This record gives sequence, C-alpha cells and structure tokens, in this order.
Amino acid sequence: MVDNRFFPLEIRPTVRQLVADCEGLDACDLSRVDLDQEVSGAGTVPYLVDGELGFVADSAYVEALEATQAGIVIVPEHLLQHCSDDLSVIVSPKPYQTFTDLASILYQGALRSQYSGLMLWSEALKLGRISVGTGCDIAPNVMVGAGVEIGENVSVGPNTVLGRGVTLGRGSIVADNVSIYFSHIGDDNLIHSGVRIGADGFGFLPGANGPKKIPQLGRVLIQDGVEIGTNTSIDRGTLDDTVIGEKTKIDNLVQIAHNSTIGRFCQLSGHVGLAGSAVLGDGVLLAGRAGISNKVKVGDKAVVYACSLVTKDVPAGGMVGGSPATEINMWRKEVAAIRRLVRKK
Repeated sequence: MVDNRFFPLEIRPTVRQLVADCEGLDACDLSRVDLDQEVSGAGTVPYLVDGELGFVADSAYVEALEATQAGIVIVPEHLLQHCSDDLSVIVSPKPYQTFTDLASILYQGALRSQYSGLMLWSEALKLGRISVGTGCDIAPNVMVGAGVEIGENVSVGPNTVLGRGVTLGRGSIVADNVSIYFSHIGDDNLIHSGVRIGADGFGFLPGANGPKKIPQLGRVLIQDGVEIGTNTSIDRGTLDDTVIGEKTKIDNLVQIAHNSTIGRFCQLSGHVGLAGSAVLGDGVLLAGRAGISNKVKVGDKAVVYACSLVTKDVPAGGMVGGSPATEINMWRKEVAAIRRLVRKK
C-alpha cells in the first residue's frame, strides 16, 4: 500500500478515467475489470485492498498472485489462470510497463509536492503545521514540510531539510546539510552530515523515446540505534519499503538502493553498494567497497571481504571474497593458483 501521508491522491479516478489518460493500452484486455470501479491507490501483491492497483509480471510470483483476493491486478495472459475468478484483472503483454504508465498518472503530483510548502521549522511550529517534542535543539535554517513530527530530545543541525510527513524518533541526532524525505526514523539514531535519505530509487524502463522513469512510491524505515556516516545515500522503495534494522552501523559514502532490507546489528564499511532489493540478514559485515547485486540475499552473520562483488546468495555464517565472490578459502586458492601460473611465465 502506498502511504498517503507521503503520496496523497488529489483525485480517485475510475478505471475508465485512468486508462483514458494512458497511451499504449490498445494491446490490453480490460474485459475482466469493472471500468467504473474507483482506483484508490497502488500496492504490492498479495496485499492489495479494494481499488488498489498492482501487477505480477513473473511466474516466480505465482503463489503471491494466487493469494491475492482484492485490488486490480495487471498480469500477462499466461498468468491469468492463477487469478481468482472474482479478482479484477487487466491483461497486458507488458504488465510492469502498464503499471508504470498508470501509476505515473495516478501519482503525477506526488514528487513535485515534496518540495511545496517547505518553510522554516520555527514558522511551521507557530502555524501548527509540525509537532516538536520537549528538549529539542534545532539549529537555524532547518526547513520542514507539513506534518513533520520530531520526538523529544532531538538535535537537528543547520541547513537540514525534513520533507512532508517525516518523523524523527526520540533522542536522535541529525547533523547539518542532511535531507530526509518519505521516511520514518526511529529513536536514538545518529545521522551525520550530508546524508540523503528517501531520494528516488534508480528505476527506469526502456522505451522508444529513451528510459521511462518508474514512480518511486515507497518509504525508508530506519529502526532504533542506527548510525549513518557522511554523504551516504539511502533510496526509498519503489512500492515496498527500504528498511534499515536496529543498531546497524553504516560508514561514509555508502549507497543503499530502493527496496533493500538490512537486518539488525549489521556493519557496512565505506563505499559499500547495495543494488535494488538486496537483503542482508542480522549481523552481516560488509568490508569496504563490497557490492551486493540486486535481489541477492546475504544470510545472518555472513562476512563479505573488501572489494568483492556478490552475485549469488550467501548462506548464514558464510565468508566470501572476490569478483564474482566465492567461498573465502576457494577464493584464496584461486588467487594463489593464478599467481603460480604468472610466475611460471
């Protein structure tokens, strides 16, 4: 479910009104959807509620599709058999493309509105547009959007921006020149200078007129006791949330892409990069410049050595190194064997 706190719908069109504004739907079959049904938002299968728009493009998600009991689901023809008889369905040869086109219309004002209405925090407080707990220390030139909530004993440095609806938990420290949008931040967090939280994820679909932007309609959720180093960037999710677990520590210049999930007690060293939908379990250690490919899962207490590129899942307790990364002892043997070959020459 897209959070209306961050992505409000100015109107709720019917399916008929929504598709009328969308080009390229000629190849879609609309016979299994009520054109007069109201569209109430977008969400993720199988958690759709009545009126929410979602999609399934891949057979890997058949179980989720079969569990979907509500909403309006966009599917390719070969997955139609997995939809319940009373489910509203749009059949499309390119479900992700169709969903992107419709969501772009549905939420066309969402991105622009994140900057509208920003004002100095002191002025916003006087107008009752934000709430600030007792014992806070908020520096000059902090800009906020409507609905910001700041807990007790929070410190915020100068020139920081808190976008509409952002929440900061008790005892958190946010340094100078930080921007936070579309995010909920827990208690006792330390966010250093220049951090960017909640920016767009890097998502595009190829098209005849160049890459088409995929709406980024998720949030960033940061649990308690997290520390984030300078100039790190954490992108919000596309539909699902980007999540940082309790007491995880993140170094400087780290990139965390949309939909990534990081468990509790993890440590991410400088220049680490997580691609979209990467998953880290609890207690994972990523050494400097390690990279995790999209949708790869790294199990609890696994260790990834410096400058490694992880392209396959890593089991709990595993230790991997190299590019592409492999089990650490195997990697060491491979490096030693290559060195022996070079010396023979």
